[in-house]
Amino acid sequence: SVTVTATTTANNCGTVSNTASVTTSNDGAATTPATVITVLCPDLTVTKTGNGSINSNDTAIYTIVVTNSGMGDATGVSLSDPLPANTAWSVDNAACSIDKNNLLTCNFGTLPAGASITIHVSGTVPPTVCGPLYNTVTVAATNEMDTTNNSATGLVTVNCASIGITKTSASPISAGDTLTYTLTVSNSGAGTA
Repeated sequence: SVTVTATTTANNCGTVSNTASVTTSNDGAATTPATVITVLCPDLTVTKTGNGSINSNDTAIYTIVVTNSGMGDATGVSLSDPLPANTAWSVDNAACSIDKNNLLTCNFGTLPAGASITIHVSGTVPPTVCGPLYNTVTVAATNEMDTTNNSATGLVTVNCASIGITKTSASPISAGDTLTYTLTVSNSGAGTA
């Protein structure tokens, strides 16, 4: 007997059919019926959501969910996410780290079929950062063929204050009258001061 082995790849997803035949010089030939092996492949999907509208100096939170929607286990599962600048970010999963350039990377290893991983990334947004913070995450697996659904974008909107002040007084006044100034502080921004 002869045993033939091969490592499958993402290109083998679905069924692999193989027929063996033998020919001898003194006994003719024989062919086996086709043997069909089903190769179950993963399909990673990712979603990313922000915690809506916040004020500057509040905490921005992105929730990332990585799911294996395929029939096979996903191997070598990784995540990459260049986070917005000028904010000190943290992540709640030990398989992840954030470097000095705010690049979030994760190495999850194997993600079984039907399983998912949720991570949260958070950071206090300074007053110098205002407006929409769009952020895109990408996931990958070493044995995945369909990568069309491996990215997602989340949004946190940072509302900043815009402080103004005016000073008024009655004028003219007579000598001996009390001089009064009225100071009015206003916030014309979308955020709470």
